[in-house]
Amino acid sequence: MAHFSTLPYKPDQLDERKELFKRMDPNSNFYLSLAEIDAVLTRDYVYDDISADDVNSAMLHAFTKAKDFGGEGRECEEDYVEHREFRIFLELFVNNLTGAEGDVDGTLESMKDED
Repeated sequence: MAHFSTLPYKPDQLDERKELFKRMDPNSNFYLSLAEIDAVLTRDYVYDDISADDVNSAMLHAFTKAKDFGGEGRECEEDYVEHREFRIFLELFVNNLTGAEGDVDGTLESMKDED
C-alpha cells in the first residue's frame, strides 16, 4: 500500500496519473464516479492516523469541487470527474488531508495535457 502523499497530483506526474485513472475506471468510459475513486483510494493507500470519516470527508469535498473545473466543455454528467479534472481532484484531496492552504491551478490551460 502506498501513502496518500504519493498520489500523482503534480503536473509533471502525468504518466503516473494516467495509470491511476485507468485503475479507477473499470468501464473505460474516461470519467469517474465517487464510488470508483473511493474503491481504489481506500484499497491501495494508507492515511496514517487520519480517521476514515476524515478521509471520506476530504474525498467528497475534493470530488465536489473538482467536478466543476471542466467548464462548459464537459463530456459527462455532473456526477462524475473527467480525466482532465482528475489532477485537480487529487491535489484538492491531498491538500484537504494535509491541511495545506492555497489555490489549485484549475484553469483550462493547466488541464490541456490531461485529455
